[in-house]
Amino acid sequence: MRACRRCTDRDGVRLEWEFSVLKAADNPPSLPPGIEAPASLDGRWWVAHTKARNEKALAWELLRHGIGYFLPMCQHVFFSGGRKRRALIPLFTSYVFFCGDEVARRAVLATNRVCRALEVADQQRLVRELSAIQQALSASADLEPYPHAAVGQRCRIKAGPFVGLEGVVVDRRTHAQLVLEVSLVGRYLDRDRATLATMSQIHRLALRMAEAMGRRDLPAFGELVGAAWELHKQLNPEATNPMIEGLMARVRPHVHGARIVGAGSGGFLLMVCKSPGDAAAARRMLEAEPPNERARFFDFEVSRTGLVVTAC
Repeated sequence: MRACRRCTDRDGVRLEWEFSVLKAADNPPSLPPGIEAPASLDGRWWVAHTKARNEKALAWELLRHGIGYFLPMCQHVFFSGGRKRRALIPLFTSYVFFCGDEVARRAVLATNRVCRALEVADQQRLVRELSAIQQALSASADLEPYPHAAVGQRCRIKAGPFVGLEGVVVDRRTHAQLVLEVSLVGRYLDRDRATLATMSQIHRLALRMAEAMGRRDLPAFGELVGAAWELHKQLNPEATNPMIEGLMARVRPHVHGARIVGAGSGGFLLMVCKSPGDAAAARRMLEAEPPNERARFFDFEVSRTGLVVTAC
């Protein structure tokens, strides 16, 4: 690791700051050793939204835990001390892609380097998009982060080392560029007004849910649960499907509100029923005609102590 000092003049004031540059050997591999492409990894894919400047440290921890991951990096050239220097920087700032099971997801969250693990509803699409980026990196493409959502003509390269890659062609003054996208990350990185407005509404709903629980107002709480589910679908339309929507329609007469919850917003249907009789009726109906052969009811209770995390 090298410590570099950078200086600049701003409004007549000379500013200096130091930063560290990793040697090539100190950088983690983009993929675990022996893995040539993201498609070679087994398990469910997640997107880790890391704390600031924790992408490489997280990759090293994933490697030590034996968790498959993909950290695409591009070369950044800068000048320091009158010398030209190069450094590898993550292509997607604050994001690392990893795959595994629920145990792996918990291990990632326990590293204390991650803000949250983003769900990936369309696994095949993500693998295709990551494979395209890996193909470009393997062919020594000159990649750089694109600052916002690309608008242009979508095309597929038909010949050469990048054959098969799909992206959006944009005009960058002197030449055209092909923008490769990771759609899920793009929705979070783009910070468009609609997404921010929806996330702000979800935040306000959470506060109103807490107030409703404090008042023991079950109808209001149930309606807010249903409203939160509708907002979640706005953020990620792939969180639902015709089977889930059909299930919601069946239980709707018996509930104040319902939503899908659990790891990756999938796995459990939470129903806030209107009465004990409605709860019994909904249970009889779903047990008589379950949505699939593995569907079953689980008993649970509301925690009075809050979130408790146990690390093994």
